[in-house]
Amino acid sequence: MKTLIVFFTICLISLTISASGKKIGKILTADEANDLFGSVTESVSIDRETLVSYLEECDKYMMCAIKDGQLIITDDNRKVLTPFKLEIASLKSSVPNNYIISDDEVLNVYSKSVVEELLKKANESELGFDMRGDVMTVSYGDYVMEFTSPCPPWCS
Repeated sequence: MKTLIVFFTICLISLTISASGKKIGKILTADEANDLFGSVTESVSIDRETLVSYLEECDKYMMCAIKDGQLIITDDNRKVLTPFKLEIASLKSSVPNNYIISDDEVLNVYSKSVVEELLKKANESELGFDMRGDVMTVSYGDYVMEFTSPCPPWCS
């Protein structure tokens, strides 16, 4: 029941944020995130400087997802910024950085400015892109970013 309430709260906040054109994402303490979304069930780390370089390629938004244990980060236009591997007919091959994720693939959207605000909160070398059940969060030091907008359906 708690998961259902959290899901509907996130959907309502996402709809409000998308409709109003405000920043997408909110920074919480790790304790608040644990209370709201539960503990981390899957995590993929990324170097802080690498994330900063990806942010430089984004205009207003950064989109991300964890697929098959791999972190995928895209720019505003769904251009893949992170290298990752696709399994096609049991062959693993790297996807070029100009690969575009299909329009129906759901990604989590954060405002670039909120990600940059998170990066100012701590002085750690890595961030964690975490799954907490069905909720994706980004952890950095004692802070966690959430309240993302799923794209689709709410794409800017």
